[in-house]
Amino acid sequence: MAPAQTLGRADIALIGCVKTKAGYPMPARDLYLSPLFLRRREYAEQQAYRCYILSAEHALVPPETVLAPYDTALADQTSEYRRAWGQWVLAKLVRAEGSLRGRIVEVHAGDEYSRPIAHLLEQAGATVRRPLAGLTLGEQLAWYDQQPKDLVPTQARPVETQPSVVPSTSQAVVAALLRYGREHQAERADAPPRFTPDPDANTLVLTDPFAFLLAVLFDQGIPAERAWQAPYELRRRLGHLDPAGIVADPKGVRAAVAQQPALHRYVNNMSVWVVAAAGLVVDRYGSDAGLVWSGEPRAADLAARLRTLPGIGQKKAAMAVEILAREVPRGLRTRPQVG
Repeated sequence: MAPAQTLGRADIALIGCVKTKAGYPMPARDLYLSPLFLRRREYAEQQAYRCYILSAEHALVPPETVLAPYDTALADQTSEYRRAWGQWVLAKLVRAEGSLRGRIVEVHAGDEYSRPIAHLLEQAGATVRRPLAGLTLGEQLAWYDQQPKDLVPTQARPVETQPSVVPSTSQAVVAALLRYGREHQAERADAPPRFTPDPDANTLVLTDPFAFLLAVLFDQGIPAERAWQAPYELRRRLGHLDPAGIVADPKGVRAAVAQQPALHRYVNNMSVWVVAAAGLVVDRYGSDAGLVWSGEPRAADLAARLRTLPGIGQKKAAMAVEILAREVPRGLRTRPQVG
């Protein structure tokens, strides 16, 4: 293969999803696990001002959006679905970005994802680039490996304010596909999410609000599957997950986190965060972590509440809000009854 051509930065990069996924809900940027996707994501995050993921199930997805695993593949869908899916992608992109006129949109995806959208993007005024079109899997991996790693976008280019227009003839198709997505999601509404393969650990974070908050705390720098199992293992080692008891025994908490196999790679930080979070839950919420999201707060207000907890920043708060929006109706509301 000839040496890879270094391209100028794109305004928007669209990354195709892949079949191999984690087995539990995660931010979309971390859900897909294949080497090809990881290289696509790394390239897009460094070489484009903004990037989105192309999903057969969800159309266009911001990388930070938490998704549950799914099995939909665009190659398995009818031509009608793929056409409607392309319109759905365009509609969501225009809604997120405004005008596409004069923008460079770079597509890093297979033909089944690129073909339904390329002509629509061009009709909306974008310049479409597909630098890997026609390359084999091995050639694609080699192309990414040859790209420079030091170009990090800092600020998006200014664009004209004239809005792109989604063709009116496609609006009914887009609406139908959105409706299909809602109905398809409803079919799975009774199935609880699978954060970790351990069913007891999974049940704990879905029924004990403080365990849920601890899982959010642990979800940093280690595999999500391990993070969401940590509250269950911490309870086993301590004999409880009572916030007041945790505040009263910081040395015991650190010993439990550090016990091999350690619950987290950052034993000191995580131990301090667990105790501090327990203290805040005791002082501000009367030991009931479920009150953090009581009163049906707006997403922004809930995220602000979560960010007051030590160790929870913007990314973790957004993930927690997304999960709680789905799971609070199931019963993740107040502390479990002690029998």
